[in-house]
Amino acid sequence: MSNNKLFSYEKDAKLIVNGIDDESKSILERFYTNYSVSSRPGVCSAIRKIGKFIKKNSFAKLTYKDYSELTNNKTIPVAQLFHIESLFKYLYVYELLNDISGFENCYWNKEKEKSIFEKNIHKNTKHINTNNAKSNSKESLSFEEMEKLFNFYNSVSDDDEENMKLLFFFYAIFYLNMQIEEIRKLTYDQIENGIIITEDNEYELNSRFETFLSKPNTSNIPFGGINDYISKLGKIVGINELFPRKIKNTIERYSIKCPVCQETHLNFVDEWRTINNKIVCLKCYEKLISDNSVKKTK
Repeated sequence: MSNNKLFSYEKDAKLIVNGIDDESKSILERFYTNYSVSSRPGVCSAIRKIGKFIKKNSFAKLTYKDYSELTNNKTIPVAQLFHIESLFKYLYVYELLNDISGFENCYWNKEKEKSIFEKNIHKNTKHINTNNAKSNSKESLSFEEMEKLFNFYNSVSDDDEENMKLLFFFYAIFYLNMQIEEIRKLTYDQIENGIIITEDNEYELNSRFETFLSKPNTSNIPFGGINDYISKLGKIVGINELFPRKIKNTIERYSIKCPVCQETHLNFVDEWRTINNKIVCLKCYEKLISDNSVKKTK
């Protein structure tokens, strides 16, 4: 989290919602920035109603059924229902919910609603530090944090099933660049011969995860629990508040566009080659060399 915050969640009693996990506290801090400082106590009062009527300690575990029960609860004032709906909308458009089934009935336009949230965030944070008034949706991991993940990724044995399950989610987000919602909806029927086939895309597994996912005793991974698995991974490697979206937002900083094919690839050395001191992706390099279409200078 940025140090340029409008408030300290832990120190401001008017803004604390008891009984929620650390991930939800972090989400709530970011959600509050959609509102002016004077409005936040009223927003908090509304959010506390969720804990009163829905006995869950994680925002990620909230469902459409919970949303319906709350928004149809006649004992909750209309003004508070507005803030409750706004939180659910925030969780939905930023893909922070484990289960989004049913929310299609709300007809929320993700891009439109996200634009409204980001406009409010900018308005309420720009006077702190105009250079750092970036959308919370772009919160990403530092180089040092990514090194912790890479080191763990490389150190875990392929026979370590529990940690390989955690790493699969990191691999799917970062290396395969799968959409978070694709992973949540994934079933084993979509994995065949080393290929993950989703509604819109196909992803080729590397040999490590092709072998791992073909084992009979790994056929019980609840892909919908991606948030929990990533959070657990973060605790193991020493990264507080690790969410799928943070990993997803980091990909751009680790990517380079090939000047030949114009496709974007991770900036790892084994993904690239040089021709006449120019960097091109491995696939294009091999094609250019095999076709003799570029003459290499000495």
